[in-house]
Amino acid sequence: CPKDSGCIQLRDQSIVCTDCPAGYAGPRCEVCADGHFGDPTGQFGPPKECEECQCNGNVDPNAVGNCNRTTGECLKCIYNTAGEHCDKCLSGFFGDALLQNNKGDCKRCECHEAGTLESSEGSPQCDGLTGHCACRPRVIGKNCDMCEVNISLGQQWRRNQSRYINKMYHLVSTCMRNHFNGGSYKLLQVVQPLIYFGDIDVSLGKQPGYKGRNFVNSLT
Repeated sequence: CPKDSGCIQLRDQSIVCTDCPAGYAGPRCEVCADGHFGDPTGQFGPPKECEECQCNGNVDPNAVGNCNRTTGECLKCIYNTAGEHCDKCLSGFFGDALLQNNKGDCKRCECHEAGTLESSEGSPQCDGLTGHCACRPRVIGKNCDMCEVNISLGQQWRRNQSRYINKMYHLVSTCMRNHFNGGSYKLLQVVQPLIYFGDIDVSLGKQPGYKGRNFVNSLT
């Protein structure tokens, strides 16, 4: 038994320690207690003292088996956290997993499922800190809920409105068909540096139009 630890002798003549140091357990204080990790006897390499697992307060203190007693890896993260030390938000969530006074800061990302790339776990990909979603090609927006349109119209705009509008509609409708179903979506500004800026509203199943300063030119 460790120095200054009490012990008793059982009927089978075996010795059991009765006062293991904090963090130790077992008949001879030879293993780490629940909630601690290490390798006191050197079973897996050089002996390592038992120390408390570091799960950043993101485990239930009343639960058993919160961490691996050899490696210290946290096994029962809560508050939508994950990681070896419950130090980041679960896939599909974002926020500050390390906040101590406001547990539960990891919130579900608000990604548009059809417009967002999937993670290896099958959930929409988003930045664990900002919540910005990982958009599919030609899809934009923090939540990947808008189609990208960014076309330079140039000097020929006034003489070829129909041609350019149809070019815009082709890009927009391709994005819509690939990623969205139904509804209306506000799109990015169309770049026309010499005349003006405008934006496009597309309602699926209807003829979209280009809304400029004083006119709406509908597609045919």
